[in-house]
Amino acid sequence: MKVNFFITQRLLKNQKFGFSTPIVRIAILSTGLGLSVMIVAVSVVAGFKQGITEKLTGIVSHVQITKLSASSSLETAPIDRMPAFYQDIKTMQGVKHIQTFCIKHAILKTQMEIQGVVVKGIGDDFDWQFFQQHLLEGTVVKPMLDKSMHRGVLISKLIAERLQIKTGDSLYVYFMRQQKRIDYLSDESPRMFYPSDSATEIKPYAMKVGVQGIYETGMYEMDNQLILSDLTLVQQMYGWQANQVSGFEILIDDYEKIDPITYEIDNIVPVDLYVSNLRENYPEIFEWLPTIDINSIIIIVLMVMVSVMAMVSTLLILILEKTNLIGILKALGMNNASIQKIFMYHAAYIVFQGLILGNLLGLGAAFLQMKFGFIQLDQQSYYLSEVPVLINGYYIAILNLISFFSCILVMIFPSYLVSRISPVQAIRID
Repeated sequence: MKVNFFITQRLLKNQKFGFSTPIVRIAILSTGLGLSVMIVAVSVVAGFKQGITEKLTGIVSHVQITKLSASSSLETAPIDRMPAFYQDIKTMQGVKHIQTFCIKHAILKTQMEIQGVVVKGIGDDFDWQFFQQHLLEGTVVKPMLDKSMHRGVLISKLIAERLQIKTGDSLYVYFMRQQKRIDYLSDESPRMFYPSDSATEIKPYAMKVGVQGIYETGMYEMDNQLILSDLTLVQQMYGWQANQVSGFEILIDDYEKIDPITYEIDNIVPVDLYVSNLRENYPEIFEWLPTIDINSIIIIVLMVMVSVMAMVSTLLILILEKTNLIGILKALGMNNASIQKIFMYHAAYIVFQGLILGNLLGLGAAFLQMKFGFIQLDQQSYYLSEVPVLINGYYIAILNLISFFSCILVMIFPSYLVSRISPVQAIRID
């Protein structure tokens, strides 16, 4: 065993008998609290990103394919339900699921209230996992096997409260539809114009629907206007055929690969189709999320500075406390570098104890929040009902390494104080 390491072990055993004991404990506590705050901050930031991304993905998917149009309206042109590129996208690496949808503006009306909405029609290929998790009452929308079946819709809690309706109630959906116009020319037979003809007209229509279920996602902009129905209902609102839809929604395995997958899909589909993803469709949200990273970086820097200052102060006190020992070791022939290693080993042990404490506190707090969700949030402002937490082992390891090496590297400089201590003067100190 090396001499300096042996001496360090002896000092650690007798540490509780010195006047530096409370200082050492404060250093351990400071390092531990600093690391725990960093762990919680990074876990919460990662949780926010994951939670909001998962909510948006569940509502509108990662990637969308629609008909290319100069209009910004949600009124869409039809696409064939089974195009040539469908199987290519379905089997593409990284693609988890592809589903069809139809979307249209409408107005909901009860006897007392009225509400503008966006009706999203979904087929039997729709992934209900997200809405099943956020379903408050009733059931999800079931496909209409024929036109005589009762038309059911899934509405948000926000719309239900505003219209004062509940599961099982009926209401009317009002919408505008482009209609073929028939012109009667004196004695001639009627002349019919189709929607592509400039002579078409737009007429209001109404459909009676029943509230099949109520959901709540917490995404206010979505809950305020989105209702779900069977695909055939929206097709009837447009006057489309069964093989016509507004577009396709694509779910992928890894959100981090959304840009390259979007680019790959864009190269497959025809030029008259438009491919977009979450980042493009909701820039206000995805430009806001990176600002949270800045907050976590500031917290990490501040906590590392607190830990470093605590450890530097502790090391200086340890050196001053053992001035007599330093003089004796120098008198016995030990060089400055070896004596410095003794105190560096001692400081590293203190830092290590602080890191253990910090991991216990930080991970403990994170697990408690994940399990019980005791810290709540205003869902309308933050999109989430409680503080989200995502524990990432890679990030935790990085934080531990940053804390440890920051403290050790900074403590090299105060350890040079050993070289300025004179053996003769140090031995005289009692």
